Amino acid sequence: MEPRFIGVKYIIELVKRESGALAGKLIQFGERVSVPEIRIDWRSLAENLLLVLLSVILYTSVIFTPFSFVPFIIISIKRGWKTAAVSLASASAILLILIIKNLDIFPFNISFLLLSPLHYAFEFVGKGLGLENAHFLDFIFLFGIPGIVAGHLIRRNYKLKYVMLGSIFVYTGIVLVVLLASGFMGGFKNYVEDYRSYVNSRTHLTLYENLDRLEKYRGFLESKGISPQAIEKQLKLFTDLYKNGVIFGIGPRGGYLLLQILILFISILIVKLYFKRKLTKAALTFDVKNYQISDDWVWGLIFSWALVYLNLHLKNVFLGMVSWNAAAIFSFMYFLKGLSIIKLITDRLKIPQILQYLGLLFLLFYSFIIFSAVVTGIGVADIWLRIQDKIDGKSNVDLQKQQ
Repeated sequence: MEPRFIGVKYIIELVKRESGALAGKLIQFGERVSVPEIRIDWRSLAENLLLVLLSVILYTSVIFTPFSFVPFIIISIKRGWKTAAVSLASASAILLILIIKNLDIFPFNISFLLLSPLHYAFEFVGKGLGLENAHFLDFIFLFGIPGIVAGHLIRRNYKLKYVMLGSIFVYTGIVLVVLLASGFMGGFKNYVEDYRSYVNSRTHLTLYENLDRLEKYRGFLESKGISPQAIEKQLKLFTDLYKNGVIFGIGPRGGYLLLQILILFISILIVKLYFKRKLTKAALTFDVKNYQISDDWVWGLIFSWALVYLNLHLKNVFLGMVSWNAAAIFSFMYFLKGLSIIKLITDRLKIPQILQYLGLLFLLFYSFIIFSAVVTGIGVADIWLRIQDKIDGKSNVDLQKQQ
């Protein structure tokens, strides 16, 4: 073979070899820099979107506002707190747009939420900072964050009492920070006066709006033998009772906090129904009979009620709110203890479950103060009398006899 053909053949083989090596390197480089295929779980995305919209609807409904954190509990349990935080940001953006555009798409005016001192505190702080519509931040801090915390604790398989304590601790911490901030903005006394002025004007406006509507049906009511004057008198009486008895009365004195604890407990039951018992988490398998509390917590109960008594003489507004709410928390802890003892007794007497629940609802609605005081007293007395241990001991003896 001629030398020139040998040279051409060598060059061809060299090109093939080097081009193959170059192609291999290009493929490796492409694998490094290429974007991996992104798989989207459309079902999960749609569920998240629906839960986000549900949280906005619950908040703007006014009636069901306290339950607007339930969707974030569910998202946090299923997909973690990071996804829940993104969902909260999305819901907050939607809500802010609705507020800025003043889209009254629901039957109730969202300004009614400001009748709560906790919601109004955000508005007051916003005014001090020169921000408009700052009250929407309560959606993030009073509902979103506690909901994410509750869901995260349930996801980590904490017991119900730790979920409740953790969520309420975060909730009360946020409330205290906002109230302290409102005090720094213009003095806590100014905040209270500003809030009282708003409540008076808002309730007065609502009352006379309803009276104007009543006037349109005056002829119809008189034809049916119904006195419009009597209805007007009842409306004014109810407005004064709600304003002075609830908003300025039991609300700041532990009422709002007790309501939040009750709503959190009901919300966890709703979450349990949502998962249809497919999720085995400690917080979702709660039985009041198993409720336990350390005897040391009684000092918190004594100290908080001592502060309440002390403030009857000092008459400090901020100390009053702190002491009453602290007393409410510790009292509720021992109320559950007393309730667990009553549950043991009723089960021992073989009273049907339906009658137990009906009796509980009846006593709560018709003798709330007396019933709560008695049950809490039983819970405190158990520290020294060991009622629960004695009942369990008798049950064990009976079981040994049956065997």
